[in-house]
Amino acid sequence: MRTQFVSAALLFVPAGFLRGNSFPPHGGLKAFLLISAFLIFLGLIRPNPSFKLVILAVIAYGSSLAAVYARRSWAVGAQNRSLFILGATLAVVEIASVLGAPVLAKWLTTRTANVPASEVSVMRLDGRRVDSAQLRGRITVLCFWATWCPPCWQEFPQLERLYERYESNPDVVFLAIDAKGKGETPELARAFIENGGYRIPAAFDDQRAAARLHVRVYPSLLILDRSWHVRLVHAGYDGSERYVENLSEEIDRLLAE
Repeated sequence: MRTQFVSAALLFVPAGFLRGNSFPPHGGLKAFLLISAFLIFLGLIRPNPSFKLVILAVIAYGSSLAAVYARRSWAVGAQNRSLFILGATLAVVEIASVLGAPVLAKWLTTRTANVPASEVSVMRLDGRRVDSAQLRGRITVLCFWATWCPPCWQEFPQLERLYERYESNPDVVFLAIDAKGKGETPELARAFIENGGYRIPAAFDDQRAAARLHVRVYPSLLILDRSWHVRLVHAGYDGSERYVENLSEEIDRLLAE
């Protein structure tokens, strides 16, 4: 997300500067015209814009508008002011992205809850069956993923780091559950785990555990308390978030209850 925000600024600052003196003369209208194709593109890929895409559009517009006025300052001989506007615009976007992207990513991907979870059963990749009755009494972290899911590939190293933090704690159990579908097989899941060098316990969703737990987005991570209540849902993955730190806070809080 941070990269997307900065990229939008890096794209539209030059565009606004290069086209700043062309028609129409009104700076706000000029900036809007410059980003119009970008807005159409966003509308095509996401007919129902997310909050993140709205922020991208705002960054694009603000960067274009600032660059238009920077170009006009340059044209009247105020080069120093022009360079200051350009530098300040990029600096503001970078600082806001560094500080704001992790917070926004957490807000978009994570929600807390306290609802009873359905009983589930999955087959571990080592051939053992695990069901919810065996997991009750411990803090349980279930991550639903698939080998056909690119965001899952990006999340897995962070998931492994989270697992390593609690690996020696008998009160916390992890299961990375392959969500099946699209030709997925236990063999493909096992190959992914082995090729990645991951040690997190993995399983295959052979009895619709994802559907029973209302998982519709991949990857999805659920944290359940000792009473088998879902206490946190983390849907999707964004590399901007403080993944291990944020999820550890919830696990530690549940351990302290």
